[in-house]
Amino acid sequence: MPLPRSGSFCLTRAVFTLGAGLASIFLFVAPLKFGNTQVRDTDAIIGTPHGFWEWVFLSYPNRFGWYAMLALGGLALGAIVLALRAHQRLPSAKLPLLSWLALISGIVLADHVLPREWLQNQLRVQVVLYAVWYVTALTFLTTRRAQTLATFMLLLATSFVCLSAVDQYFGGFAQMRALQARLYGHETFASYSNWLATRGDTRAILELKKLLSTRVFGTFVYPNALGGFLIMIIPLCLGFWWTQPARVVRAFALLILALACGTLALTRSKASIGLTGVAVCGALVLAWRHGLLRWRTCVAVCGAVLVAAGGMLLWGYGERLPERLKATGEARLDYWRAAARMIAHHPWRGWGSDGFTRNYTAYRRAGAEDTQLAHNMVLNMWTDYGVLGALGCVGALGVPLLVGLRRVRRTPTAPDMLQLMSVAAAVAVVAHMSLDLDFHIIGIMAPALVLLAWCSGTVADDLLY
Repeated sequence: MPLPRSGSFCLTRAVFTLGAGLASIFLFVAPLKFGNTQVRDTDAIIGTPHGFWEWVFLSYPNRFGWYAMLALGGLALGAIVLALRAHQRLPSAKLPLLSWLALISGIVLADHVLPREWLQNQLRVQVVLYAVWYVTALTFLTTRRAQTLATFMLLLATSFVCLSAVDQYFGGFAQMRALQARLYGHETFASYSNWLATRGDTRAILELKKLLSTRVFGTFVYPNALGGFLIMIIPLCLGFWWTQPARVVRAFALLILALACGTLALTRSKASIGLTGVAVCGALVLAWRHGLLRWRTCVAVCGAVLVAAGGMLLWGYGERLPERLKATGEARLDYWRAAARMIAHHPWRGWGSDGFTRNYTAYRRAGAEDTQLAHNMVLNMWTDYGVLGALGCVGALGVPLLVGLRRVRRTPTAPDMLQLMSVAAAVAVVAHMSLDLDFHIIGIMAPALVLLAWCSGTVADDLLY
């Protein structure tokens, strides 16, 4: 006969259930509304929505996301206090939390010497709130039921992201170009593009290239960001489909998988396509080693995944694929060399928030592409926030990955496919952060930090349910 539940336990359970629901709703909203990368410009450009429909359909300022993460962090703190009073165990992730503390300390030390007029950049606020969100995910989203709910909400949001991208490809870009031309006083896009090309400004040329591109970005600010988001979704779709017993839910997962794969091809994001293929194949090999798949099935599916990835790249670039890979690689090397030169001058404390952006023109190679960020998470943090920032960043994201990989490789009982695919998705998105600007985008970092929380540890279901 089960023991009666105390009032304290019921209150704790209610708070945890509320927190899991609200955190899952935030996961749904984040990729739809917070896909902007430049937090310092977002508020000025977008502003506060003036009515209900603008509130629904237009992207929020990132500040709205900050408020949501802060509120959820407060609820998580209350839940932690209640759990401790009820003598309940919470997931332990001491080293990642200490790493977040080191990163925040690096921000404080680096920004301490900046002139007052340079302290307007709000990225540091967002980084601190990432740590708050990570604690929230550890607290509310690490039970199996909460993980299932969060995955469902994330896949549901993906349907809107992908439909937005498909709409861009089939007519949306033409409307965007016409609107952009009218905003600058031109009747046609041809007139506007000719004017833009004659300015001879590097930023103007880059803007023109983006307007002429057919690479989709959905609710995100550029195609590689959408690709970085889909890196997580495609493995999660496979794991969700494999583990859910209800046919309608499995059909839903397959539908989102098809949408996500088609949209990934439309992004033409080379790194995203390659990393997704490698992540899925790696998870399938681990599944075979744990006896979840037959060898022939594993080989066949891995072969299909690699053929699909190769087909996406060839469809997107054809004979120009080697040329584009070389151009992309050389551009990244230029960014990283400039970051290394900045680090060599201020290796310990760093240049402060926005340090890479302020100093890139002085340190870049002559003729190198213009950029605002280093396209590498660790180098950018090291440039801006010194050794503490770099070590904190590596620990905050790298330690959970190592824990997750160790768990799925050495666990005495075979992990399920959702757990395997979650770890694979986490590895892929963190790898993508070494090539692009994902760390600055709430719509990517919110689900990525949830995946890292799942890697860090779990709470037994019977503690709360």
